[in-house]
Amino acid sequence: MAALSYKAKSTLLPDFTVAEGLFVTVEDGVITNIGSRPLGRTVDLGDAILMPGLVNAHTHLEFSLCEAPIGQPQMSFAEWVGQVIAYRINEFTDDPMRIYRAIEAGIAESVSAGVTSIGEITTCEDLSVYHASAANVISFRELLGTSAERELQQQQRCNQHCTAEELMVGISPHATYTVSPSLFQFACRATNQHHLPLAIHLAETREELTLIESRSGRLYERLCELDAWNESAYADVNSLDAYLEILKTANKSLIVHGNYLSNEQFDRIAQFKDKTSMVYCPRTHEYFAHDEYPIAEILKREIPMCLATDSRSSNPDLNLWRELNSVRHRFPDISTVDLLMMVTSNPAKALGISKKTGCIAVGMRADLLVAHVEQWDGSLEHLTESPLNIESVLIHGKQQLK
Repeated sequence: MAALSYKAKSTLLPDFTVAEGLFVTVEDGVITNIGSRPLGRTVDLGDAILMPGLVNAHTHLEFSLCEAPIGQPQMSFAEWVGQVIAYRINEFTDDPMRIYRAIEAGIAESVSAGVTSIGEITTCEDLSVYHASAANVISFRELLGTSAERELQQQQRCNQHCTAEELMVGISPHATYTVSPSLFQFACRATNQHHLPLAIHLAETREELTLIESRSGRLYERLCELDAWNESAYADVNSLDAYLEILKTANKSLIVHGNYLSNEQFDRIAQFKDKTSMVYCPRTHEYFAHDEYPIAEILKREIPMCLATDSRSSNPDLNLWRELNSVRHRFPDISTVDLLMMVTSNPAKALGISKKTGCIAVGMRADLLVAHVEQWDGSLEHLTESPLNIESVLIHGKQQLK
């Protein structure tokens, strides 16, 4: 493919400075040159800003056909779980292809919002929906199991997914209360054997802490009603510390939510922060009216942070930039560079793709977005507090939006 040199008024560089008038040359889907002169045919982007494609660290695309979040704002998490289960039964039992249409719709919506890479929690069997995706999808196989029989089945699913061809993969033991410690250990060993990332929902709600610590509360009752709690699997577990001890053995991990981790637990996580990232889903956090997110404690310990949309089951859309805007307004003291890293280079590293994408640099894939910001003054402060008007998106150098 002939070289194309994209010239925007402004280009966001890897150090998060803004340069004007640069030419970014792309050939065969890769950035081959960045400089003051074009190499090959010039594509003039006018007064737009050229940015790296956004990286959404965590979502569940199977819910992308939800017209509104499931349930009601501020509802009990345990009650919400019951409605999510009912949704999946009602939507997918009679129409098993609906889940694939939802995934396709979610990918399309994500790309239209400037997202070029997605950390996806996978529950479907046929992975071809991801093979056909324009976006870079990292497919985390969800594991669920607390009984010995179920655990064996999940181990087999895990092994099969780890060796999936032509797809970037990871493993996602769902949560402390749905994955036994022994299955969690198995998943961590698998990530080391296959050099993969692992994602787990951890300390998402107070109800989870109450369940793990005292075997009580509405979430515990809900799981017992569903015959989904196996006490014998948790005989030696009475705090999240047991799971953190196992988690540190994983090859690379993403702690999704972490809303109710203690400062002492953050200290423990900081000991293996070179291979662990926190994932904050701001608007899902707001939907459940959780306590204020401990973002200051995380950043103080220099634990890498990512932003993510979670899914349309708890969020009105899959627009990652709106998550960034939400954090900007809720936590105005956070630096703009930290914020931009949370949707580009940090999640790229967390997902294991930082050598390929996450910044505009020679040798990286041409995963780019072209956008306008109304009356932009050229500052990162104005950029991060404003909506992005996406004009076009390139993935591997191919135009995705016309």
